[in-house]
Amino acid sequence: MKRMLSILAASVAIAVFRTYVILTSVEQQTGFYITGAKAPLWFNAALIVMLAAVALVCFVWVRDRKVRTVVRPPKTAAIVTYAVVAAGFFVAAVAPLFHARTGPLGVTSWVTAVLALLSAFCFVLYIPSFATGKNPGGLCYFTIAPTAWAAFTLFVTFLNFTTVATISEYLLDTAALSFLVLFFYYDGVAKADLPNSNPLLATAFGATFFICASSVPKLICQLFFQERPIFVEPFGLQHLVLVALLPYLLTTVASVRRVPVEQPDEAEPEAPAGE
Repeated sequence: MKRMLSILAASVAIAVFRTYVILTSVEQQTGFYITGAKAPLWFNAALIVMLAAVALVCFVWVRDRKVRTVVRPPKTAAIVTYAVVAAGFFVAAVAPLFHARTGPLGVTSWVTAVLALLSAFCFVLYIPSFATGKNPGGLCYFTIAPTAWAAFTLFVTFLNFTTVATISEYLLDTAALSFLVLFFYYDGVAKADLPNSNPLLATAFGATFFICASSVPKLICQLFFQERPIFVEPFGLQHLVLVALLPYLLTTVASVRRVPVEQPDEAEPEAPAGE
C-alpha cells in the first residue's frame, strides 16, 4: 500500500510539473495546442474514462486492502483494471479504421492495430480468473501480445523521433516504452511463479513515472485546449493506451510480494493415553 501511494504521489507531482512546463514554455513558443484542430469527442471521452479509472482503482484498493494476495490485486480492483486496459487497447486498435484519414493505413499502423487488438483480448481473458478466484494456469502467456505491442511501438518511436531536433522532446516517451517492455516481460515471469519480483517492481515504478511525465500532461493539454489532428500526430492513441495501463501498473506495485494471510492451524486432538 505504501509503495502505491509513494509512486502515485511522485507521478502526480511530475505530471503537474510537466503540464505546467508545457503550458508556460512549449506552448508560448510554438502555439502547438492553440493552432491545432480540436481533438475528437470520442478521444477525450476515452481519456476521461481512463483517468477516472486510475482514481477508482486506487479507491477500491484502499477499501479492499485487507485482502492479501501474492501477485494478484483485490478482485474488484483487478476486474476494473483489466477492463480499462482492454478498452484502451481496443480503442487504439479500431480507431484508425473508422476515423477519417487522408490515405490508407500504412504497414506500421496495421501491425500496431493488430497487436493492440490481441493485447485487448489478452486482458479480457484475465477477467474470469479474478472474477471467479480461480487460476486456470497459463496466464504468463497473455503478456506476450502486450510485450510485442510495447516493443513494436518503441521501435516505431525510435525510428520516427531520433533526429537531433526531436530526440529530447520524445525522450520521455522512449523511456516509458522501454520500461513498459521490461515490465511486461517480468510480469509474465511473475505470473509463471518465478521469483523475479524486484525487477517487476522497478520496471513498474519506471513505467508509471515516465508515463505520468510524458503521456498524461500531453493528453490533459489536449483535453482542455486543442491539438493537431489525431492521425497527423498519430501517437495520441499510443499515449491513450499508456494512460489506460496506469491502473494495472499501480495495482502491480501495490500487490507484488504481498503474502497470503495464513490461517492458524487447528490443533490436532491428542491421542488417548496408552495408545
